[in-house]
Amino acid sequence: MVCIGVLLVLALVLAPVAMSFTQDAHTTVCVGNTRQILGAVLACAAEKGGRLPDYGDYNLDTGWAGNFWDDAIAPYLSRPKGVVGTAFLRCPAEKDKRMNGGTIGPNYTDYRGGVQQNPGVRTDRVFLYKGFSNEGRNTKYHPGSARVEDIRPNTIVIADCRAEHGGRGGFYGPWTAPFNADLSGNGVKDSNTGRTPLPYNAWAPRHKGKAVCGFITGSIRMISIEQWETNEDQIWGP
Repeated sequence: MVCIGVLLVLALVLAPVAMSFTQDAHTTVCVGNTRQILGAVLACAAEKGGRLPDYGDYNLDTGWAGNFWDDAIAPYLSRPKGVVGTAFLRCPAEKDKRMNGGTIGPNYTDYRGGVQQNPGVRTDRVFLYKGFSNEGRNTKYHPGSARVEDIRPNTIVIADCRAEHGGRGGFYGPWTAPFNADLSGNGVKDSNTGRTPLPYNAWAPRHKGKAVCGFITGSIRMISIEQWETNEDQIWGP
């Protein structure tokens, strides 16, 4: 009986340690995956004259026409289209079965109807689709993703994200989906409940309250919820 009691106590003591080791291992794998994806994104940009791969092509008549960002970088990772960030280089820390889409994705910041938000600034987007869209009676052209040289060095390019129903990964910058809710409960708004129902605009701090983030400089950093919601060092970009 004494031995059993000792074993139970040891199990209770060691369980949190084992869980922490598992979480740390997941973070290590995710950092490596993010580094590979970021490297492919920047290599693709270098071959495209310095412009990030477009989020995708948009066709006025049929809607999305393909050529998504993850398809563009697939050759740099020696993989077929449609698997990067989902079946391949998936974050192992995502355990929610509903989030079966991309787990690492781009900073999607829109022009809000095809009109540049900040006059005098060369760009106000990071990843954006390219092509014409029909919004009501207005046909608007969306110019695609930004040039690397136009993006501030502290800008997050790709990061941990969440996507349901097999969708492609990606998260919305607050320029596209302004924060209107405080989901962390610390008194600071951090999410938009209208554009996406996912917390933190689909940005995913799944590693002990932090997200693995890749920056335009090629560096990888862990970013906390507090840093995200306050735009520390202007990480939202661009």
